[in-house]
Amino acid sequence: MNFTTESIRFFALILLLLLGGCTTVAELKQPLLNKTITALSYSDMAFEDFLGADSKAIEFNENSSVFSFPEGKSYFKAFAIPQNGKQGYLEFQSPQFDVDVIKRQSKVMIPQFAFLDENKAQLGTLTASTIRDKSDFWRGLLFTGRVAIPPKARFVIVYPAETTERPIRHPAQDTALRQMFLAPLGKTDLSISTQIVATVEDSGQAESGSKAQLFVMAEIDGKSIRNSIVDSQRNNSGRGFSLSTSLTAREVPAQRMKVKLIGTHLTGAPIQSIFSQIAGSFYRVEGIVDFDPVPNKRYIVKGELGKNSSFVWIADAETGQPVTEKVGPQ
Repeated sequence: MNFTTESIRFFALILLLLLGGCTTVAELKQPLLNKTITALSYSDMAFEDFLGADSKAIEFNENSSVFSFPEGKSYFKAFAIPQNGKQGYLEFQSPQFDVDVIKRQSKVMIPQFAFLDENKAQLGTLTASTIRDKSDFWRGLLFTGRVAIPPKARFVIVYPAETTERPIRHPAQDTALRQMFLAPLGKTDLSISTQIVATVEDSGQAESGSKAQLFVMAEIDGKSIRNSIVDSQRNNSGRGFSLSTSLTAREVPAQRMKVKLIGTHLTGAPIQSIFSQIAGSFYRVEGIVDFDPVPNKRYIVKGELGKNSSFVWIADAETGQPVTEKVGPQ
């Protein structure tokens, strides 16, 4: 039997996943609790130069420095922030680890950031408001996010987010396919970006255990993007008539664009859609609108589905006010 390079890589990945351990969060945390604090204040920390736009791989493990944060003892690394005169963002990519395929669970380290001014006085602690996921052939599932760097920030301390003994839902989407544990150690890649973005979230609501309404952003300037229709269909594959929706959030450039919006019913099985259409209870509306997002704002795709009132639009997530025209029946 001949094996291609890709097939060998695939089987190697499967073997690594099957050999994944099942260490508990408490077991991972015990060496940290036993370690002596290596810095008494922020000024005592050794600050490394940050590489800026180049990705910087960091790892928190038993050899890392330890500090007593308000949340408790934690491993940490400290960096000086390059000053380029532009608004910047810290972006991270953290891989899952300790994968248990049988139990469908794994662990991930999600970093949080304490920003300091030029005198090393704390400006505030930030965590990513939106965490996304993407697949990498060698590293498995990666969890990504970003935080805005405060204008007066000159230094940043990076450390793992507070851990929990209880499994959390997949931090990137509402799905029960995999349980995640926040770990007190792990790896992440850090970089600085100056791209200004806004966040757009899809929305929806269940009508029953097998039927739901979804309102999504499906395209940007003619290019298809990940959305809740695709994610929900993928995550419900093989589950028969039952339906659990996955609501997608994504970051978009803060610039004027044309977007395709879709409001539609979604069912657990294709045959249900056919019967709903025959019964006149399956509605769908779509169209292209102009969208001009404001930097760092959060938006939500909203809509309504009915026999004579099917519409979809984008609204300001805080005020609920529409920011695009409403797409209706053609």
